Amino acid sequence: MKKHKDLHCIIIIVTFLLVLGLDLLSKYFFTDKYFTLIPNFISITYKENTGAAGSILEGHTKFLIVVSFIFLAIMIVFDIFLKEKNWLYLISFSLVIAGAVGNLFDRIVFGYVRDFIIIEFINFPFIFNVADMALSVGVFCLCVFFLFFYKDKKKNEI
Repeated sequence: MKKHKDLHCIIIIVTFLLVLGLDLLSKYFFTDKYFTLIPNFISITYKENTGAAGSILEGHTKFLIVVSFIFLAIMIVFDIFLKEKNWLYLISFSLVIAGAVGNLFDRIVFGYVRDFIIIEFINFPFIFNVADMALSVGVFCLCVFFLFFYKDKKKNEI
């Protein structure tokens, strides 16, 4: 059983570090950059976002920092008490945590989040970053996990 938990920790830590590293490196590399990466598909346009997704709550950085810490604490407590975990959950959880930490780091260090990715082929209205992608994919995959893979033992006993 200990080896199983060790493997879970390794999956979470490795995924977390890879995603967080990619997020911070990409933010560093694309700061103050503006160019087309793939014509009519994706471009790089640096923007400093003091709000959350789509600049909602713009200028409320301290509030967003507090909310981020509360969110991270809830996710970690939830993970501690969740007994049934598979690879989808572990990777999804890691993506969500890494995304939240990546943007939290920016808010604490810079007072804003560094966004730079624009999707042009679908006229996507937001500028975003790797942390945002990790959060979005992670939340989607957590929903898939709980809808299709999670088996609540208490529910099955009724």
